[in-house]
Amino acid sequence: MSETKKANFYRYSTYLYYFNKLFGLCAFHYNPFNRQFKESIPSIIYCLILLLYTTIYCPNLIISFKDILENTFSINLAIYIGLFHAALQLFSVVSVQYFNIYYRKRIIDYLNCKVIFEKKMNQFVPKIYRNRYFTTRAATVIIVLIFKLISHYVIMFFVTNQDTTMLIALLFYMIPMAITTLTGCNFAMEIISFQYFTSQINFSLYELVDQIKDVPKNTSSAQKMVLSCKICDKLDEFSILYSEMNIILTKFNKLETVILLIYFFNKFIELIVPTFFEYLSYVGFLKGEVTYEMMINGVINDLFSGLELIMCVALNFSLLQMATTGKILHEFPIHKVDDRLKESISQFSIQILQEKRPISLCGMFNVDNTLLYSMISSMTSYLILLIQFQLQGIGL
Repeated sequence: MSETKKANFYRYSTYLYYFNKLFGLCAFHYNPFNRQFKESIPSIIYCLILLLYTTIYCPNLIISFKDILENTFSINLAIYIGLFHAALQLFSVVSVQYFNIYYRKRIIDYLNCKVIFEKKMNQFVPKIYRNRYFTTRAATVIIVLIFKLISHYVIMFFVTNQDTTMLIALLFYMIPMAITTLTGCNFAMEIISFQYFTSQINFSLYELVDQIKDVPKNTSSAQKMVLSCKICDKLDEFSILYSEMNIILTKFNKLETVILLIYFFNKFIELIVPTFFEYLSYVGFLKGEVTYEMMINGVINDLFSGLELIMCVALNFSLLQMATTGKILHEFPIHKVDDRLKESISQFSIQILQEKRPISLCGMFNVDNTLLYSMISSMTSYLILLIQFQLQGIGL
């Protein structure tokens, strides 16, 4: 596999690492040359400083946000909902920072294990598959992150009437918003890497299937036996790789399960509240007029929040890739292989069934398309409920 091609894909993971480093989500050091993660006292101190900032200073942002809500909306229900959302976001940001500092050793162990696994895979899979596809997906994660940060900051600056005193305040506001966004982007990038690993195994298995199918009819039994032995050895290697990948995926799930539960719940509220605010602005519950900046801010917020959510639940495609591995094994022409190869195929198939592990949120939800559908259904129900509260005068 070309080192340049590998760098094209994993370069974006390095970019994401530096974003995490900037906003205090990496309490460790990463050497991009030997791709090794290790503990770093300066990194821990920097993360602790940002944790203290969000714990002590960010509540003042909530107070300022309360004043903005009171000056914007003419009903108390909007103020209560907005403050609940702000408090939840602060809780999620502090929780994510705390977990990344407290579990830094486990995170380092997971990341180093993944690097070792990738190097091992490169030895068994010398040819890279779908390089452009995975490079594009990795780049999309970075683009969504950058565009959300920049667009949100610019729009908020114009919403505040380009007040220069708000310039620094908005920079501080960027920290909790960036941490929330990075949580989703980190998860999406990890899932892309697992999909990459699975795809390399699957396409390599396809090549083995083609080798068996393309064997000429006049091939001698001795030649068939030699080919079957070679393919059997490769199947055993891929079986070990598949098992190791599942172990790493399990480590990742244990590390991220609580953080993801907090993230998805916060994302759930983050999509409901702005939509409800947009409804209130359209029905005339604003103290002032709806400006273009406010409308653009609402659209951009909904757009990028939706993109984040879709990127995360796109994990379903990764699980489909893993499910495809078993189907590929069933494509081997059994009548053309010997008993040893049949046994290897059978054992690999059983292993896949036994090691099927979806990403779950504390055992309550699986992160797949069903979660997306459930969130959309629940968001619609809660929006209708909030609108009914507003129509009946509750919280006015």
